[in-house]
Amino acid sequence: MRRILLVLGLGVAGLGSPCAAVAGALERPPEEACDYLAGEGLAAADRYREFRAGQYYCWSLRKEVPAGDARRDSIRYEAQGSAEIVSRLALELRVASPGQAQRAQKAFLGYVKVLVKKALGEDPPAEIDAAVMSARPGRWPLAGADLVLEKAKAPAAGYDLTFRVE
Repeated sequence: MRRILLVLGLGVAGLGSPCAAVAGALERPPEEACDYLAGEGLAAADRYREFRAGQYYCWSLRKEVPAGDARRDSIRYEAQGSAEIVSRLALELRVASPGQAQRAQKAFLGYVKVLVKKALGEDPPAEIDAAVMSARPGRWPLAGADLVLEKAKAPAAGYDLTFRVE
């Protein structure tokens, strides 16, 4: 089974904690995976490098969505794995004002769709649209992988959505 992780709502020190490569993982070259969302304005801010012994990653800076929004909702992208392969992709949506999150969630959904298409070569299941827009956790199989959406309380007000492909 191929595994990919797309994470929404990850911490600044790494979308969650960096992970070791998982057998049967995504297995993409770092140069490819780190640039999946570069054309969408989420280019890797640093090269793919070792974070902890045997754990490597690249990440984007946070991008406000929608651009210029005073609430400061933001999206971030990260790829993790071993020195040779990326085995985890992560997207995070940090929602500052839950009552007004629809525009940020819609923008986030667009990034999720682009990432899944580039990583798996397929469109995500339609059920993911409603789950992201309602911030409802779930799990969906696709192309031998599991797509997972999680929700967690943010460090300040609001919440983080974490979308993983594993």
